[in-house]
Amino acid sequence: MRRARINFAMATLIESKRISHQVVNIYCIGGYCIKEGRAMKEVERYSMETKEWSHVAEMNVARINPGACSTGQRFIYVFGGRS
Repeated sequence: MRRARINFAMATLIESKRISHQVVNIYCIGGYCIKEGRAMKEVERYSMETKEWSHVAEMNVARINPGACSTGQRFIYVFGGRS
């Protein structure tokens, strides 16, 4: 796992105790690897608890600028983009 280098300011804004709320995972899907000069298949998830990124899966096809949406908490649908 890699240490996150992104500052999620919104996480520090929540100060109220609460129930019946939703916590959303942050995913990084595909993209362009500048170091290797290629489109990426990797899917990574950021943990708000550990403040680290972890590898989740790989897509069938590498994609740059894909669209994505989810239904419920089970699936993320990735579409479009270019390879």
